[in-house]
Amino acid sequence: EYNQERLSYLQEAENSSNRVLNIVDILAGMQDVNNRSNYFFKRVSIREIIEASIAKYKQTINDKKFNFNIDTFSEIPPLTADLKKMSFVFDVIMENALYYTPAGGSIMVGAVNGKNKIVFYVADNGIGLTGYDKRSLFSKFYRGDRAKAMYTDGMGLGLYLAKKIVNRHGGELYAKSLGVDKGTTFFVELPTKYDNKLVL
Repeated sequence: EYNQERLSYLQEAENSSNRVLNIVDILAGMQDVNNRSNYFFKRVSIREIIEASIAKYKQTINDKKFNFNIDTFSEIPPLTADLKKMSFVFDVIMENALYYTPAGGSIMVGAVNGKNKIVFYVADNGIGLTGYDKRSLFSKFYRGDRAKAMYTDGMGLGLYLAKKIVNRHGGELYAKSLGVDKGTTFFVELPTKYDNKLVL
């Protein structure tokens, strides 16, 4: 039992350290975030990115005994994206679900094909969002009071950066919630067709 707790602690410490390094790395290029030279686009499997993110937090999922479900993925084609930055986006969204959903809660990850776009989602039954949270969620350095109480180490940069990254891919990142203690669903919409003008 001691070894399991130690392993869990080390895994969480490693994930936190990697997140900080990723944020520092991305912030280094934030002065010109819209510059194409800051992005390295290629055909990537978003499904593999999501699966890698899930695997990264497997220990936390097990420790908190989440009811974790991966909805049946329809056929998801490769998309043109920056692999490192898009991995950061899904890590941020996954961490929000894991940190702000009480132990034993439910989390579902999935994707659906839309018209000229793929919509990915992470849904939880955690602390939910207030009206003010919804308006401020993607603001720089914003963290809701209830979020700060549950997870004290956040910097309020993850969602802010994630939204900018998704926008530079020609997509949208947004969240929906029915209110406090009614869970949150994050959506990432990405175009199926690459438009070079989006990243000039």
